[in-house]
Amino acid sequence: MLSWQQTAQLILSAALFFCLLRISYADLTQRRLPNRQVAVIAGLGLLRLLPPVVSLLGVLYAVGVAVLVAGAYRLLRGQAGIGMGDLKLLAALGLFFGPPAFWILPLASCLCVVSLPLIVWRRGSLTSLPFGPYIAIGAIILMAPMVMRLLS
Repeated sequence: MLSWQQTAQLILSAALFFCLLRISYADLTQRRLPNRQVAVIAGLGLLRLLPPVVSLLGVLYAVGVAVLVAGAYRLLRGQAGIGMGDLKLLAALGLFFGPPAFWILPLASCLCVVSLPLIVWRRGSLTSLPFGPYIAIGAIILMAPMVMRLLS
């Protein structure tokens, strides 16, 4: 039998999953991450039963890594590689996951690198790539063990 805290965690995780699906679809079709959806994800992070200091550390880690990667990309390519919507999404996910959110960006980046040859092969050239769905995949992968622990 699940406790009320475990049930609340599962409900918040399910809500996050559906928000990530919706935000990924929006990024793929409209090439933008809606602020309202990002705010909902941030609200879910605030509702989660993490101590505030842990949530704040998650935000700082996630955004810090994203800023470092974006700066490195700008130095190498001379153009922006991560949009403001991606940074806001990472901050919202940092609220939800805490310090483990530090790994969302590297995981999402790895997924991007794996899929780039397929995109180039299909379209012939690569102009831009929506990064939100890859961040969402990283978040879902990060969420899976947490949900499995709650269900066991």
